[in-house]
Amino acid sequence: MKNNAFVFSIDAVLALFVLLSFSFVVLGADIPDSQISDLIIVQKEGDLLKVWCKAESINLNEMVSDFNFAFAGGDGEVSLNGEKIAIGNFSGRNAVSSSAECFYFPGVFYDLTVTVFD
Repeated sequence: MKNNAFVFSIDAVLALFVLLSFSFVVLGADIPDSQISDLIIVQKEGDLLKVWCKAESINLNEMVSDFNFAFAGGDGEVSLNGEKIAIGNFSGRNAVSSSAECFYFPGVFYDLTVTVFD
């Protein structure tokens, strides 16, 4: 009877597990926490901009509400066509900002910006 199965020995499985574990530890060690938190902020900002661009109508009050939902307790600023609303306290702090321009068929244009202060 032929046995064409691919078989790992216990030693091979253990060696593979150790190799993968070591590679994840080495790869993850190079990224500072500040860069990871900045990446998460940029992803959330991008998500907010996508939601706002797909909305039928946009106003600053809804943008502030969405900002507070995404960044609970966070400080920042939202802007719609140059009109800005500050959220929280942000004097002299670092900022991460994203913007988008949305065009709609009947000639409606929105310039959106969201900024988060850390």
